Amino acid sequence: MELVDSNVQRLHEVEIMEGLKLATLQNTMVFTGPYADPSTKNIQIKNTIFSIFRNPKNKKSYAQFMGFLYNMDTIDNLSNNIVELIKFLQANKAKLGIIRYLDDKYTAAFEEANKVLVRYGSGLSIGKQKDVDQFFAMIEIGKEPIGVEEEVA
Repeated sequence: MELVDSNVQRLHEVEIMEGLKLATLQNTMVFTGPYADPSTKNIQIKNTIFSIFRNPKNKKSYAQFMGFLYNMDTIDNLSNNIVELIKFLQANKAKLGIIRYLDDKYTAAFEEANKVLVRYGSGLSIGKQKDVDQFFAMIEIGKEPIGVEEEVA
């Protein structure tokens, strides 16, 4: 699986899923996306897809969510993609959720994204499942809009 810099080439959702099919999709043993479950939405940010599972009782609500990371973008771009996802989720009234990923090489990008998030009253922490290469970013989203800088008086 070779990562593709989204600043050079933008991949289509199908290309990302195909590129990760052997490495990731078989390991997760889940087919995600709106075709698998109507409460799931694939959100593509550059060359990264986040499959977000919404509350099954309220399929349109993002208040509590669970998701999975499919990444074909460079590690340098991934932290910005994560922040963009959190902005999207915040705009859709998300408060609390988990993003699951299968490779520790993505942990640094989540940690970098957290440096931005904490400035806006949001944040995340990382967990790892014992005996399995499965990682979780637990995300808490605050009310202050992420990425909107305060004007200096």
